[in-house]
Amino acid sequence: MRFQLVAPPPASLSNGNRVTALRWARIIRQLGHEAVVQHEYRRRKADVLIALHAVKTAPAVADFVADHPEGRIVIGLTGTDIYPTDHSGKRQRTFEDTIRKATAIIALQSHAARSLPAWAQDKAWVIYQSAEPPKPRPRAAVNSQGPGSDGTGMQGPGSRGPSFQVAVIGHLRAVKDPFRTAMAIRRLPPESQIRVVQVGAALSESMQVRARREEERNARYGWVGAKSKSEAGRILSSSDLLVISSRSEGSSNVLGEALVRNVPVISSRIGGIEATLGPDYPGYFDVGDTSGLREQLLRAETDRAFYRSLRDGCRRARPLVSPARERRDWKRLIQSLQRDLESGLRRR
Repeated sequence: MRFQLVAPPPASLSNGNRVTALRWARIIRQLGHEAVVQHEYRRRKADVLIALHAVKTAPAVADFVADHPEGRIVIGLTGTDIYPTDHSGKRQRTFEDTIRKATAIIALQSHAARSLPAWAQDKAWVIYQSAEPPKPRPRAAVNSQGPGSDGTGMQGPGSRGPSFQVAVIGHLRAVKDPFRTAMAIRRLPPESQIRVVQVGAALSESMQVRARREEERNARYGWVGAKSKSEAGRILSSSDLLVISSRSEGSSNVLGEALVRNVPVISSRIGGIEATLGPDYPGYFDVGDTSGLREQLLRAETDRAFYRSLRDGCRRARPLVSPARERRDWKRLIQSLQRDLESGLRRR
């Protein structure tokens, strides 16, 4: 089959939707089909349109329906589809009109699927985003960190280096609450070895100014700007902890990257993360709760049993981000679309 994937701008940065679209296209090709990724709909022959962001791609969906009346539409739900900042009636009507045209709706985690209107639930396919485990480091590099008591190369909290490194990874924008971790480490006790490295482009001048000001005033904080995926991965791998402070998440690519690297996570308690780590995961803090985050960071640094519970919780969640699992789920979806096309069923 021929697939066209539409991931709307911005395309100047490697944003989450584009990362998702490129990975989906790669999987589709691996399964023996054609797939192209565009920023907007192009009038070309295709059997299936996959549109990321139900609201932003509404015009593309409408054009595809007109051009390919026998084609099929798959909507990939994004964070702002599930947790919109615009609650107007117009936005809701656009969202519902688009998903009515869909043959299938992809939710990146189970909470997102449950957020759909009742009449659309039977169209939902939950397909978690996968992450590729990093290539093993040379044996000498692993041994240089000392023989971990559990075979991971770690002695316990803070053993990956002279300090306890905390990574915050993601472009600096309001929904990520990007400076929550920096705020949380301002009043740590002097004996704490916590240091924060923040990775991600500032998406506004005000964000850039604030990051630079934080560096000047906060000796525990450093902002390294945008990095390639491999560079960000190396920073994450060398960290003792990842913090996700988002106010909302449709899904989280960086969470999967942490899981496959055995890096424990402290996160704001939001549905997009709970759907992967589970409601009983011990590493949550309330959205915007600076003191709660500070307490979790200090506990992770100083309490070996707590740190181990974070690591164990992440290990249990790791199968959800398996590349084999994502590929298997995509194969099932594509087989369903093929059957639908071959049977000549009318679009729902």
